[in-house]
Amino acid sequence: MKASDRPAENFSDSTPGLDPGIAEAVVNASEIGDVVLDQDARVVLWNAWMARLSGVSVDAALGRTLSQIFPQLLDTRLLVNIDQALGKGMAGMLSPGLHRHPLPLYRSSAERIKGQRLHQMVTVKPVRVTDAPRHCLIQIQDVSASFVREGMLREQASSLNRLMAELGENELRLRTILENIQDGVIVVSPYGVVNSVNPGAEKLFRKGSDRLVGMELVQLIPDIILPSPFTEDEEAETSARPYQSAGESAVLRGGDIPCAISYVLNELWLGGQRMFLCTVEDISVRKQSEERIRRLAHYDALTDLPNRALFQDRLEHALAQTRRDGVLMGVMFLDLDRFKNINDVHGHHIGDLLLQAVSKRLRVCTREMDTVARLGGDEFAIIQSSLKSESGAAVLAEKIEKALSRPFMLDNIEIYTSPSIGITLYQGEAGKTPHEVLKEADVAMYQAKAGGRNTYRFFSARMHADTQHKRHVEKELRRALQQGELRLHYQPLIDLTCNRVTAVEALLRWEHPKRGLLPPSEFIEVAEESGLIVPMGLWVLREACRQNRAWQDAGVPELRVNVNLSAVQFRDPKLIPDICKVLKQTGLEARYLSLEITESLLMAQVEQTTEMLRELDQMGVELAIDDFGTGYSSLSYLKRFPVSKVKIDRSFVRDIHCDPEDAAIVRAVIGLGHSLGRKVVAEGVETEEQLGYLKEQGCDEVQGYFFSRPLAADDCEAFLRNRLQMV
Repeated sequence: MKASDRPAENFSDSTPGLDPGIAEAVVNASEIGDVVLDQDARVVLWNAWMARLSGVSVDAALGRTLSQIFPQLLDTRLLVNIDQALGKGMAGMLSPGLHRHPLPLYRSSAERIKGQRLHQMVTVKPVRVTDAPRHCLIQIQDVSASFVREGMLREQASSLNRLMAELGENELRLRTILENIQDGVIVVSPYGVVNSVNPGAEKLFRKGSDRLVGMELVQLIPDIILPSPFTEDEEAETSARPYQSAGESAVLRGGDIPCAISYVLNELWLGGQRMFLCTVEDISVRKQSEERIRRLAHYDALTDLPNRALFQDRLEHALAQTRRDGVLMGVMFLDLDRFKNINDVHGHHIGDLLLQAVSKRLRVCTREMDTVARLGGDEFAIIQSSLKSESGAAVLAEKIEKALSRPFMLDNIEIYTSPSIGITLYQGEAGKTPHEVLKEADVAMYQAKAGGRNTYRFFSARMHADTQHKRHVEKELRRALQQGELRLHYQPLIDLTCNRVTAVEALLRWEHPKRGLLPPSEFIEVAEESGLIVPMGLWVLREACRQNRAWQDAGVPELRVNVNLSAVQFRDPKLIPDICKVLKQTGLEARYLSLEITESLLMAQVEQTTEMLRELDQMGVELAIDDFGTGYSSLSYLKRFPVSKVKIDRSFVRDIHCDPEDAAIVRAVIGLGHSLGRKVVAEGVETEEQLGYLKEQGCDEVQGYFFSRPLAADDCEAFLRNRLQMV
């Protein structure tokens, strides 16, 4: 399909990924639970770990919500986090508690019968799946062992308290117990001075008992707090309710090595003397795991920049601060030019290296207080806080342009790219959301791309108006598809050797209820940007084939119907199956269908394009290159494409009677087409002079207002019958 019969080109990004079989094997071999919910909070992935520990099979879980799978969820925080991930793109984490379990999961059938649920650490974060709406990834880790360990520590401390009270001054037995406890055990005086330690404490703090004894406990655990010593009058009352506390802290072992610990502090009495027993566990590994989970939820794995979720959170805080302080801030949306070509030519490995190198240069260009994030693919965003003026954003944009325009040397390959940058400024306008601010920068970025790339544009009210207009058109287009407001008009193609109509080109029109009949130039760009071009294109294909078969059944001489394909349609993997289905449903033979594909579209992903064209050619569908001469295609590629015709763009035909250069181009295209065994069609023929020149040069077919403007189906049928009588 083409806008004013020439559609705007649409580019898409490609991102690397694992083979689906490998990805499935990895997910099912995981030792954590993986659950993916779609935008309706229904399960689309339920790995083997979840099936084993929940007792719910994969088949039983798929397509259901968690509330349906587990009617009695114990922790509503999980549902809140899911809503935030799907609705706002926010990630969250549920720390385990002693009596709260996000899901009823069990480590064994016996524990399921007894109702002994495992303790879980749950991470909830939004994810994108190709072009689908936002999904939600839930990852569940069994941390029961940590809770059992903490319970054991408390039990050990309690047991020691009882034993020491019973044994009194029996130091030998006490020492035996302490030396066989793997965790650190420290006995402390009422004034916080270390009285004795076990080997576990010596190992944890990497100091011998001779150095530890006599130190104050706060020197070892800075965050710990001991109660103040009490008087004899308070002793009787206090001994009835022994002191106990627990917590986590960061300590240094050996004086300079950081370590995370958890501790339990218990009051105990030895021979009538008040003491404290502190049991310490090294939890560094657990903390590192939690940090890894946190980074996965908030940072991009490839570049280590903040990801979209963290960027949205920081942007929300930056907007709030700007509203409060009344300062100026800027938000940039940056896209790499021709990144898809770099991936296609050099491979995704080089593409990944380029993204990492770009990330480093962006960090160098920005201030420490700024936020640089990777939103996905080759898209980056930057928050500039506390700008003095608009020029500050322009200076950074120019700095980034200069930095990214320098060549990148990646695996001994010199790579060139450039940025297109959109900028929006914010100074406390009420009611503006982070999504709206980022969308403004995105709109400005597309204006920069349209302006030639490797440049920047500031968002303006005009851009906003254009955006609003496109949203309005998109909304009306959706209604038009539902209510049948689309129409096809047909323009005849004349064979100059016999002066007969050999084909008609199907051209889309929109019968707008208020504005009347609209040409594609009024809506095709919006259709391509929104993805509506795919269902619209399928409707055009089906209607054109149906109408051609109807003409045949009514006795109109057999001819082809030409249908234009847009770049978005051509990249749709369902294109060929859809064409087969339409031909079967309408009863039209493939030889009566011709597909017109723009020259620039053919030059994108040449190998894949050639394969698709060969498959269509084998089906019997005729193929034509539309708007030939405007895409500067390589002749070496052109001869490889199984096309039957080339169509000379109307821009070259318009002035052939008065412009020697246009006349020479038309003459050369006709000669080239014939030398390659292709027929040549001229578009936009409107005058006798144009027609005469084309006949002289041996042009095979023509179309244009000289013969007929595009006609509604009934008028086109009348034209075809009249033309038949004229021949």
